Amino acid sequence: MPSRTTRNLVIVGITLLILTFSCRACAGDRLPDLLKNLKIGSMVRRLDTSIRFYGKVLDQHGKLIEGAVVTVQVGRFDVMAPLFMGVQTVEVLTDQNGYFQIINVRGSDIFIKEISKDGHEFRYDMNSEYGFQYGGSGGETVFVPDKNSPVIFRMRKRLQDRTFLFEKPSSGIQVLAEDSGMLKGTDFIEGKRTRLPEDKVKHSLSEKCDLWYQVTYEEESGDWNVVLKPGGPNGGILVTDQKLYVAPEDGYQKEWSFEPVSRKNPKTNFVYLKSRSPAIFSRLEIYSVVVTDGFVRIRWKRATNPYGDRVLDAVDMENLSSHERLELKKRLKSEAQAALREGRLPERPKILALIEAAKRGAE
Repeated sequence: MPSRTTRNLVIVGITLLILTFSCRACAGDRLPDLLKNLKIGSMVRRLDTSIRFYGKVLDQHGKLIEGAVVTVQVGRFDVMAPLFMGVQTVEVLTDQNGYFQIINVRGSDIFIKEISKDGHEFRYDMNSEYGFQYGGSGGETVFVPDKNSPVIFRMRKRLQDRTFLFEKPSSGIQVLAEDSGMLKGTDFIEGKRTRLPEDKVKHSLSEKCDLWYQVTYEEESGDWNVVLKPGGPNGGILVTDQKLYVAPEDGYQKEWSFEPVSRKNPKTNFVYLKSRSPAIFSRLEIYSVVVTDGFVRIRWKRATNPYGDRVLDAVDMENLSSHERLELKKRLKSEAQAALREGRLPERPKILALIEAAKRGAE
């Protein structure tokens, strides 16, 4: 059953369409003025309700966060907006108790778009609710604000010891059914396939490996199986449902296998790798799985620390210009690649000092 607000919106939409077609020939560009004269806009605005919202922001350890900027989008009816739905953006600050409130606005729903503060990160997967409905009926849940019981939002307080990471927001593997059972490898640092003994072309492939993968396809059943292994004899792989910013110290296994299901991510979709010798650490976050009779494709977000420690929290460079950021990343990437090609760990840079130098335009 459609909600009250949906039914009202349909009625208003039909009314406006009738007015549009009936008045277009005689009204031309004066249609907005006609709508104002007919007070359609006032009728639409009366469908909104008074918005009150009370929230509190904590970090992952339960500590109050003062001075966080909360960006809220308020959905409201607007006769001149597409589909008659407008959006008002409201920003408020949390006080010394991490508390904030939204008052003196009208609308039909609100959405917590962003919460920001230096040294912190807001992620939707840390919060169960971020959209709240104020108007509606017929099965819709209408949010009831309670000043004495504010909605809790959590941010992650980022590590002080953040570093430069080799990051790729969209990476992964794709294997054709005709390549079933073939062992393949990839070098996260160079972004290349690993060279196998049977490979004839050498110049475009890498001698190093961070991840081995072997995908098999059973033609009779149509089932796929994926096996992931770390590069290097002393490496390991660990999977979990938690996004960690320091790679686990132990608990690694020699391999991990799973049967991919199309459009469904594994429950344990965070993969941590200890690869090479000396060891470096990586995190893969699986976000897409596509399976057909002809191929399997798995996509993930990838982050690799080239310096040998387990920190997987990237340093912020947002206060640099796009050019400064690109040049600094290029420099750090080149230095790390040169060392790892020689089989040694690069020296971890004093990243904050480099960022300050880049801001000043110094070497």
